[in-house]
Amino acid sequence: MLNDTLATDAHPGASDLIRETTTTGFRQDVIAESANRPVLVLFWSPRAPSSKTLLAVLEKFVRVAAGKVVLVKMNVDEHPAVWGQIGQQLGLQGVPAVVAIDQGRPVDMFEGALPEAQIKTFFDRLAGPSEIDQVMAEAAQALEEGDLAGASELYAAVLGQQPDNVAALAGLAKIQLDAGELENAKQVLAMVPEAKAADPGLAGIRAAIELAEQA
Repeated sequence: MLNDTLATDAHPGASDLIRETTTTGFRQDVIAESANRPVLVLFWSPRAPSSKTLLAVLEKFVRVAAGKVVLVKMNVDEHPAVWGQIGQQLGLQGVPAVVAIDQGRPVDMFEGALPEAQIKTFFDRLAGPSEIDQVMAEAAQALEEGDLAGASELYAAVLGQQPDNVAALAGLAKIQLDAGELENAKQVLAMVPEAKAADPGLAGIRAAIELAEQA
């Protein structure tokens, strides 16, 4: 059930980073906690199916951030008073809605289940670059400097954490292609999940592989 999914942490050990709050616990879970690190508050309802989709994306980013941000969920049907007050103050019209709280103050917000890329931009403004983002930047720099071995190790490290990271797979495939290993490059691309096969980030390496096959 949607209600059960949202009310229970879906990942072992996630309780410190992802939790459910109540009217009486809101001040401690959100306001007090935001003095230590930013808090994302997800206002949700079992009447809004997109709440589940949004939760999955937020949980992923919170875990990748490894403690930089806390996610707190509030069921607005069970705790209408808090939602009514905050929604009115911030001009929020409906759920799901996400409010970022830092040092006791709302600093950013959005409504609805936005595309994942937009949610990541929102999240990065709050948490800063994740370790994955930093490693990807280092890999791109190594690749630019011609350090194929170093870049390969960095991309492999990313894929160890995120096996479906399209940018890392594309980077690793490019390294194989640059090394003259056409079949290996194709095998790396075959690791891209079907759901992400149309990702525009793969267009360049696919075109390069097609050219290499025609040579």
